[in-house]
Amino acid sequence: MSNLSLQEAFESGRLRAQWTTYLLMGDAFFALASITVHLFQIKRFSGFKATERLAEIGVNDLDTLDTLEGLISLAGMIIFLATAVLFMMWIYRASRNLSLLGVSDQHYSPRLATCSFIIPFANLFIPHRVVKELWSKSATNSENSILQEKKPATPAFIGWWWGSWVFSNLVTPITFHPGLRAETVNQRLTIVSLNLISEVSLLLATVLAIRVIKAINNRQTESSQRIPNFGQPPPPPIFE
Repeated sequence: MSNLSLQEAFESGRLRAQWTTYLLMGDAFFALASITVHLFQIKRFSGFKATERLAEIGVNDLDTLDTLEGLISLAGMIIFLATAVLFMMWIYRASRNLSLLGVSDQHYSPRLATCSFIIPFANLFIPHRVVKELWSKSATNSENSILQEKKPATPAFIGWWWGSWVFSNLVTPITFHPGLRAETVNQRLTIVSLNLISEVSLLLATVLAIRVIKAINNRQTESSQRIPNFGQPPPPPIFE
């Protein structure tokens, strides 16, 4: 493919990356808010006996905390859904650009890379591989081929990002298990503690996701600039 064709086909993921980053910041805000509420709940419940039944506790501020937690969860879910859509749109764009940067051995197509996040069971490990490929193959040299380092070491933050995301999603469903009913203070503290662990893990995943997006987007931008005349306007036509 000529440099002119590359210019016409390559589209930087910068704009999608920026908007996804803004939404991720929103996710981080609601995660912090949720963590704060959980800490207040733990502090408040710690003032009661572990075996005391919740039905016997008539404390208004506990109801207020529960209401606040529900509102934060609802708002956070809306932001999360918007973030998920934009993040997958960015994944598609970044994956599509690999072939335009000269990558001939791309393992995951743009469509598969995007859909891997919503395919049951596969979404536990395939997205991590997709992002690893995006990072490692987004760096090209001026000859439009993969850099001499065939298998560059994947940064640790990519593994931490995916590990914290999966861990959070594995812990959260436990709190909704029918067998885990909060009838006593001790049981309620267990559920709140699990929610707290999940939110802390989610916050870590959110912060690292921003770093993942920035790293891959920067590598693709730098790679496009290494290709001669890439990103420059085409020369004016010559009339004879």
